[in-house]
Amino acid sequence: MSSSTYEAETRRVDAPGGRIAVCSDDPYGEATAEFYDLLATAMWDELGPSLPRLLSGVDPVAGPILDLGAGTGAGTVHLHAAFPSAAIIALEPSKAMRTAMNARLAGDAGLRRAVTVVPRAFADAQLPDRLGGVLASAVIGHFDRDARHALWCSLAERLAPGAPALIGVLPPTRPASIPPTRYRSLPVGESVYEGWMQGEPLDDRRMLWTMTYRVLVGADLVYERRALSMWHTCGPDDVADEVAGLDLDVERPDPDHVVLRRRA
Repeated sequence: MSSSTYEAETRRVDAPGGRIAVCSDDPYGEATAEFYDLLATAMWDELGPSLPRLLSGVDPVAGPILDLGAGTGAGTVHLHAAFPSAAIIALEPSKAMRTAMNARLAGDAGLRRAVTVVPRAFADAQLPDRLGGVLASAVIGHFDRDARHALWCSLAERLAPGAPALIGVLPPTRPASIPPTRYRSLPVGESVYEGWMQGEPLDDRRMLWTMTYRVLVGADLVYERRALSMWHTCGPDDVADEVAGLDLDVERPDPDHVVLRRRA
């Protein structure tokens, strides 16, 4: 099985202090998928309505839009709303995340007509020769430098002239120690769901993230799950440097995104 595929694989990585961390290649399936839509999709409240602007130049006639690392489909819904006539390829290797995506598709006939779910990692996927646009939100950290190079080359080859690829770049852009931080707390009935994150540098480019999910009733912790994942840090300057020499123009609409546009 390819190491770029999440399904049921684990890998050992050196962690700070001489420790060894065992990371699943499907950290989403370990715990995150169960809580993802409740705790990790608030960004789409702002990002979703901005997609027509950030992905200006998408031409649905030129080819489908690739939703790279579509997850539970939270962003796919906004992508379909922004470009209702476009075909969408939702590329997602995690079975657990696809399960949630399929639940979304089951309840929306229009989305089902537009979206083709591909259960593969990017390295294993057979993509169309021409893409009308690309959305890659909160996914680029799963790609090491060689995998990113393959992605940039593929975009330069497959994007239609003038078509955009929106690349999300999450902080930190270099490894840093992040103390346990609660990033969201959400009441659900009598319970409160909490999402916590903690980060540790592995080397000069990789981080080890620990994601912890808790369910509390009053002051009582009734359920907790934890997942480890490795993340390759990559900032806007890195993207610009790595695509230099390819047939792609670089735009920086905000600190959290880079738009790569195939030169017309």
